[in-house]
Amino acid sequence: MTDRLLTKREVAKMIDKDWRPEELTDNQAGIVLYLEGRDWTSPTEIGNVVNRGKGSAWASPICKRLVVKGYLLRNAKGQYKLLRSQWPEKMRHG
Repeated sequence: MTDRLLTKREVAKMIDKDWRPEELTDNQAGIVLYLEGRDWTSPTEIGNVVNRGKGSAWASPICKRLVVKGYLLRNAKGQYKLLRSQWPEKMRHG
């Protein structure tokens, strides 16, 4: 089941520039926040929710960069999951 689409304003409210690591763009931080607490997630779902229906064409390249930076894991199916040890402790929910 896919969550409802987030508006750009909702994503912007989630991204507090005071805590966001400087090496992450707003789009990257939005993806990391969306994946917090989720299991393996397709780039299609990520793009549809985080960027209002943009799908995998938008999300895949960003997720691949996050894998290189060490924030996400990618499985053989091309799905992504947050690598929690890389995200600042104060931003971990729960």
